[in-house]
Amino acid sequence: DNMADLPRVSFLIFSLIACGLACTTLMAGRLATKDGSVLVSHSNDGGGRTDPRLVFIPAADHAPGSTRPIFPSPENYPRYVGTQRGIPEYFPRAGQKAMDPIGYIPQVAHTFQYYEQTYGAINEYQLGIGESTCSCIDWTRLGGVPTRTCANASDHDCALLSIDQLSQIAMERARTAREAVLIIGQLAEEHGFYGEGSFEGSAESLLIADKTEGWIFHVLAHPNGVSAIWAAQRLPDSHVTVVANMFTIREVNLSNPAEFLGSSDMADIARKYNLTSSCPSAQNCDFSGTFSDGEYGHQYYSGRRMWRSLSLLSPASASSLSPTYKNLKADRPYPVTLDVDPLKTGHRVTLEDFFAVHRDHYEGTEFDLTQHMAAGPFSTPNRYGPGEGEAVVKGNWERAISIPRISDSQVVQARSWLPDAIGGVLWFGPHVPHATSYTPLPAGLQALPDSFSRGHQAVLDRGSAYWAVRTVGTFMDLKFNYMMKDIAEAQTALHQRALKLLSEFQASVCPAAGPCDKPLSKAMAANLTAVFLDHAAATVDVYGLLFDALLFKYADGFVNEPVLGTTVGYPAWWLRAVGYPNGPGPVPPAEAQSVAAGAGQVVD
Repeated sequence: DNMADLPRVSFLIFSLIACGLACTTLMAGRLATKDGSVLVSHSNDGGGRTDPRLVFIPAADHAPGSTRPIFPSPENYPRYVGTQRGIPEYFPRAGQKAMDPIGYIPQVAHTFQYYEQTYGAINEYQLGIGESTCSCIDWTRLGGVPTRTCANASDHDCALLSIDQLSQIAMERARTAREAVLIIGQLAEEHGFYGEGSFEGSAESLLIADKTEGWIFHVLAHPNGVSAIWAAQRLPDSHVTVVANMFTIREVNLSNPAEFLGSSDMADIARKYNLTSSCPSAQNCDFSGTFSDGEYGHQYYSGRRMWRSLSLLSPASASSLSPTYKNLKADRPYPVTLDVDPLKTGHRVTLEDFFAVHRDHYEGTEFDLTQHMAAGPFSTPNRYGPGEGEAVVKGNWERAISIPRISDSQVVQARSWLPDAIGGVLWFGPHVPHATSYTPLPAGLQALPDSFSRGHQAVLDRGSAYWAVRTVGTFMDLKFNYMMKDIAEAQTALHQRALKLLSEFQASVCPAAGPCDKPLSKAMAANLTAVFLDHAAATVDVYGLLFDALLFKYADGFVNEPVLGTTVGYPAWWLRAVGYPNGPGPVPPAEAQSVAAGAGQVVD
């Protein structure tokens, strides 16, 4: 077990990397997409220990009067250890101690099947969620009570629920996005919400989608320390939205519940803490302007991703969106939501567009991370976490959408015209988006692939999906622009195979055109599981072979195909920049003659 190696890592460096959690989320309404899907996505941009496993949570019945345990939410591996949830992947292993609940809430009679990563991902009713940590106002500076996380089940006057637990409870109990919003908001108010508490703040945002609509949800701790303040806004059906570590909801009008939901006391709180200039009433409350602490990390940390995502998803709007501003919170340079086709050209968003956004490094723009000296001779866009050098040299890198510390990313596709079991699909990508292949996992599977439910950073496990992609994603940095072409070919081939499998299975269940609500028989559900688990296993196998192929092809700096030992050198611009022309010159002519003569050679 490589866990023994962890103490040798510099504590300072490891701490800086580990606290840098920051996620990018996207959502598109049903009229904004080419096929009528509702799409919602998430990238899990944790540090070097974020638990990358995807775990199957079965449906369950519960006795009247029973309670649901609430556990801590460490997010690093292992995110949960114990038997109380009945999930084998979480059972204690050697050296692990079962976690004790920190509290309980009343249980419902029946909970739904869903797939769980750090957060709930998709459930059996096509409900999908993406998460992004956000900054928020520090209530203690205004006289509020510090939020204290419950330490154990007998603790009182504390906050019980993290966004991890809230998203999981929503998966267990909600059939629709609106229902999920209300469940999460009410539970957070009743039992208290606590956030990440790192440099990025203690608030959270969820993008929540079902097969007909999507909602943007924001939550932060209440100044009383034991409740929550929250707001939600419905996504217009022809629009897209992006949340990248900062609240985006602006004017909230709680008198219009078809479009807005939220804490009934938000204006009262604003009044108590002298914030009424931006929140004079519950019918006119600038939620972000009042409760956000703005952009964190550095300028453009959030806004640049917002600009790029919106520009890619709505190209007609790109020219009206500026990548620069002074203050993201105050200037409000980007809309909360954006029409994908303002010029009525017929443009719509696709599933593949979401993949492309998550794989983006600002290619082709003035912020392109594959260009210039920092990218090196082979155009790597990766910029690694800070260490000793950054402690001396102050500065910041441009914050890309795809970054090397991502543990996993996903796109949930929800389709109202198909049975839930096949209409909802979790397209799950282990490790970094630019290296991964998004594997389809329909909502009606009876199990998840073992290779996706195991694997973590402390133990090399090439049989896990995470490590299969991680080896490729790490190795490709040696010759990024060369290897990216090979990887893109594999990604395309796997995606085409996935689409074909989905199309064939959908046709077998719903052979006629038009809406189809035919439930899957037990035999169909078993076949669905077998087909897509086989595809997932094949994907892991492909990545194992891909790593071997890349290692052979690019060994020792050569390009060994089609001709073994082909040298490709370095690009001319890079040679000039690093002083290659100033290196040792040729052997002087006189010396050359002397050397040659001494060797008995004839010199012409």
